[in-house]
Amino acid sequence: MPGVGAVEPMNAGQFVSPGRGRHPRRRIDSHELIVVLSGCLRLVEEQACFTLRAGDALILWPDRTHGPVEDYPRDLSFYWLHFGVEPARLRTRRKDERLEVPQQAHLPRPERMADLFRRFIDDQETGCLRRLDAALMVMLMLGELCKAQELHEISHQERLADTIESYISSNVSRRLSTARIAAELRYNPDYLGRVYRASTGHSITDAIHRLKIKEARALLARNELTVLEVADACGFRDVGYFRRVFKGLVGMTPTRFRQLHAHAHINTH
Repeated sequence: MPGVGAVEPMNAGQFVSPGRGRHPRRRIDSHELIVVLSGCLRLVEEQACFTLRAGDALILWPDRTHGPVEDYPRDLSFYWLHFGVEPARLRTRRKDERLEVPQQAHLPRPERMADLFRRFIDDQETGCLRRLDAALMVMLMLGELCKAQELHEISHQERLADTIESYISSNVSRRLSTARIAAELRYNPDYLGRVYRASTGHSITDAIHRLKIKEARALLARNELTVLEVADACGFRDVGYFRRVFKGLVGMTPTRFRQLHAHAHINTH
């Protein structure tokens, strides 16, 4: 998507359902932004089907046939906006100056979009809508869609990071790796690693070690298993490697940790 200079604002309005009729089936030469205020709007664009409810936004693309799935429900209301994009300006604009706008998004703060539409429509109807102001408002509207997509991606990353950590915690006695976890969760290992690092700032290997050593500390504190048995219970087949990882994270050897914990436990009575 373009910068301000490449946007050609056209006209906007608010649709309130009369309780009958359908959205027209048509092919237009401009983009159409639809933001649903209430009710449910179902549309098709070529072979794609879209269901929009309150707070949902959709961009219909130019030169694609779109049309209705059903009659307008009685409680349906939505804003609409037509705008163009100048292809020549779009080709010459630097990539980092473009907006990567999703076609469909759920707006976390739909009132922000509604404020922009109200101003656009009010200025349009009173005849004081300047082209630059209109272009800026269209860009702000598209920016709201970008923010919605970014928040959705962040939410997805956080949920996936939680899933990864839950999987590690539930399988702490197994030998784990990013590749094994990715295979179990049915993700590409590189993608899974990137998502986890973006969400937490750490690698999946760091998470594996951190959660395994957390379990090891609990086992050592109980003083029921040998260090070798604790290492095995936490999925470390090499006790020497277990000791190195433990010392790197805890700052002392497993044996020293057990001694200090036992001493602290004795002193509490």
